[in-house]
Amino acid sequence: MVAALTVALVGAGHGGAVPVTPSVDVSGGLGDPKPLGRVTAAVRRGPKGGLVDAPASLADEAIAARVRAGRPTLLLWEGTTNYLDAAAVDTTLRWCARAAAGSHLIFTYIDRAVLADPGRYEGAARTLATVRRAGERMTFGLEPEGLAGFLDERGLRLVSDTGAREFRARYYGGAARAMRGHEFYRVAHARL
Repeated sequence: MVAALTVALVGAGHGGAVPVTPSVDVSGGLGDPKPLGRVTAAVRRGPKGGLVDAPASLADEAIAARVRAGRPTLLLWEGTTNYLDAAAVDTTLRWCARAAAGSHLIFTYIDRAVLADPGRYEGAARTLATVRRAGERMTFGLEPEGLAGFLDERGLRLVSDTGAREFRARYYGGAARAMRGHEFYRVAHARL
């Protein structure tokens, strides 16, 4: 039997010149996957091309109350932080930290070092160039060594932080030895 758990997908739909709309899709839970609703917040592009004003208004929306209604929530925030600015990441993490006790947040981020020195990671310069050609820019990263403290300051406790090499080995086994690239990409798991 699966325990009742609300699932919230925290993210931002984007597409170059298309307006960006951060949103939270909330389901009734693993046993009831039909959507309960969607929360959206308007954002704009910042001076460096990053997204700003990400979901600050989520806290005032009725659907957001369901995330905090006393039922643990699995918050998934994938593929977004590296396109936001620091204020938007801070706002979103603080919003996530207000979910019900026992909730979990799983999110992806990039190592900040790749922004200053793409040569540090195999294939990173090509990846960043491809993203720029698509009209986007990676603008935000975190230092893996400081992630626990960064999350703690925002009311979250780091459970695990896994780099691309490690998660490929975990899920692809021996085939992972032949896989290269995106070593700057990481998956973090935090608890509230």
